[in-house]
Amino acid sequence: MTIEEFVAEIEDKLPPAPGRQLSAFESQIGHRLPEDYRHGS
Repeated sequence: MTIEEFVAEIEDKLPPAPGRQLSAFESQIGHRLPEDYRHGS
């Protein structure tokens, strides 16, 4: 999954992406997203 695909999947959706989805993406990119990204702020 690319960053563009990830953003398209979660863009304009509430609530934020499920934790498992975020964790999988973070594993792919090798970095943890900032907390405000994780909470949709």
